[in-house]
Amino acid sequence: MISLVNKSVAALLIALFVPSLQAATVYKYKDANGRWVITDKPPQGKAVETVEQQRLVYTEKSPTVSVVNRGSKQRPVLYALNQTGGPVQVWLEFYVQENLRLSQEAPFEWVIPPFTEQFVLQMEAAEPNKTWAYEWSYRFVPGEPVNTAQLGTPEIGLPFRGGPFPVTQSFYGEASHKHYVEAHYAVDIAMPDGTPIVAVDDGVVTEVERDFSRSGWSEEYADEANYVRVLHANGAISVYAHLAADKVEVVPGQAVRRGQLLAYSGNTGFSTGPHLHFVMQANGGKKLQSIPFRFRGHHAPPVAGERLENHQKD
Repeated sequence: MISLVNKSVAALLIALFVPSLQAATVYKYKDANGRWVITDKPPQGKAVETVEQQRLVYTEKSPTVSVVNRGSKQRPVLYALNQTGGPVQVWLEFYVQENLRLSQEAPFEWVIPPFTEQFVLQMEAAEPNKTWAYEWSYRFVPGEPVNTAQLGTPEIGLPFRGGPFPVTQSFYGEASHKHYVEAHYAVDIAMPDGTPIVAVDDGVVTEVERDFSRSGWSEEYADEANYVRVLHANGAISVYAHLAADKVEVVPGQAVRRGQLLAYSGNTGFSTGPHLHFVMQANGGKKLQSIPFRFRGHHAPPVAGERLENHQKD
């Protein structure tokens, strides 16, 4: 018997790996006879006075981080693939090990550099003439492991231009933040669609999602937030979420400066209105944790009801 199980976990309201997406534009309009038409083909001619467009998104599973077998079932050779713009920590967990010889001893964990495919483990029967079995899963967290206590409370720039905009949910917010360790120190800032979203500090873009368009206060929308993740020199990661569809202006691997435009705000994913969900996170060692912060020029962390504004240029 040979059994192979590939699993991964999302450690956040925003998934740690995101399927590749394909999107189609659907057109809704009234024809010359006043009847509604819904089609994926743009209308032609002058009969159409108003046209409503909606992007419909569907997914094909193609994670940006994965562990794959480049060998065979009889002689598995596992490689970790990291297609993000930053390092990731990957580890394997074995549920079944029978008559199994591995190329290294536990723990089975590695830090995979950005845009890299790396050999991690080889398996074979310890005694070839006997039955052998294996069952495993993989997990991963973005970033290299850091001591989150040593990060302290970073002072960062504001993640938007404009305002003043109100903070609608702050650290340990009752609506959603207190329920997830990855969001304990997150803030929600209400703002109009299309507000410029900027980097809070210098860094490198590691992941982006730009193709989702739906939103709602339901778990079915939890993985449909557009976002940008930026890795900073101290190992912390800033996350900017609920961005507008097709309005992300950066790509993975791109270096950015504090105040540089990343995207435009929107209302996608687990959301009931236009706002920015912002959080600072770090890999605390096989677990993604949020970390406290304060905005530059403010003497304390943001609180609900506070109004923030930023009129600085790049």
